[in-house]
Parts: sequence; structure tokens; C-alpha cells
Amino acid sequence: MLLLLFDDALTGGRSCPDWERQALDYIGMLRAAVADDPTHPRATAIVGELSIRSAEFRRLWARHDVRASVSGTKTFRVPGLGDIVLDWDTYPLPGSPGPVVLVFTAEPGSPDADRLRLLASWRATRPASADGRP
Repeated sequence: MLLLLFDDALTGGRSCPDWERQALDYIGMLRAAVADDPTHPRATAIVGELSIRSAEFRRLWARHDVRASVSGTKTFRVPGLGDIVLDWDTYPLPGSPGPVVLVFTAEPGSPDADRLRLLASWRATRPASADGRP
């Protein structure tokens, strides 16, 4: 997620209304995840890459925030659909640092749940590629 958050080519220039809070959440969770092994190779690679290409990442990383938070809210801006606000929860799996399952949900019966269903229907009706992949 950090690589995506700091990639303007993929995100269209950070138009998300709460982008910095989300970036701080992910940075803080990375710090918490690697607390027992700060030289973890994948974490080191991610921090190194983002430190080289993003002044914003360097500024936020320098805060040294640690967030053991396992839930929150994220706003997704979907072209042709608008904003979808989803709650998220993380569920750690065994390991040090172990993988984490990240689950997004919408409040049942909410406009966000309706938009999420609509988005899922768009995906379900999209034709498969020539090589058979969705």
C-alpha cells in the first residue's frame, strides 16, 4: 500500500481527501510491524525506494510515528462512481513480521455499500482478457 500511496502515476496525484492521514497510518503500521526486526529486507527495500523517490515520504517517515492500530476508515475515489468510504480491519497472521489480512467493509444499507455493490457488478460483467485472465 505504501508503494501505491506514494506513486503519483498510479494514483492520479493524490486526490483522496484524507491522503496524509492514510499515509501516516500505513507508515506507522510498517514501523510497528518491523519493531522486532527493523532490518527486515522487504521493509528496508520499501523504505529505501520511497525515501529516494518521495520528499513527502521522507517528511512523514521522519516523524517516527508507530501505529499499532488495526482498524480505520479509508476513502477510495472511483472514476465514474465517486467516493466510497470503507471501514478496514487488519488480522495478523503468524510470523515475525507476519503477513496481515486487510479486510474492507461498508456499513450495511449505506450509500457506500450500494456503491461497492455497483463496483463489484462492473467487475463481474467485465469480459476476460484474451489469455483467459479476468
